[in-house]
Amino acid sequence: MPTFLLLAVCVCLLTTARTTVALEPARASFAVVELFTLEGCSSCPTADWVLAELADDAKKNGRRIFPLAFHVDYWNYLGRKDPFGLLVSSERQEQYGSVLRLNQSYRRR
Repeated sequence: MPTFLLLAVCVCLLTTARTTVALEPARASFAVVELFTLEGCSSCPTADWVLAELADDAKKNGRRIFPLAFHVDYWNYLGRKDPFGLLVSSERQEQYGSVLRLNQSYRRR
């Protein structure tokens, strides 16, 4: 009987410990960083580099940062065809500009 009791206590402790560990990441804060970019843009490599450095620094220092790069399509009409550019990315950027009432957000023409 003492062996069964000891086993029951161990199972209970392991279950509690597993639950605590599983819940901990959900409580941790995090940041999502979104970059709207364009393949072949002269200013974009700097922004792409900053996003990559931010992600590397976060990984090294245990911070939870999720970098997202959205390739826009609104420069395609100038001949700068981005193979990764999507209309939905351009619309997402426009929605941010609208919601945040930004008058300096790039817009399609």
